[in-house]
Amino acid sequence: MADDYRHLTRSKDDAHMPGWLADEYPELFEIPRLRERLEL
Repeated sequence: MADDYRHLTRSKDDAHMPGWLADEYPELFEIPRLRERLEL
């Protein structure tokens, strides 16, 4: 997100996003060992 819009958002407003994304696009989460691949 651009810094000039950050003041307009609240992190709690996006709390539903991981579940919604997984429900709408399950193919994104079908990758083997996804958790390990996303770790930094």
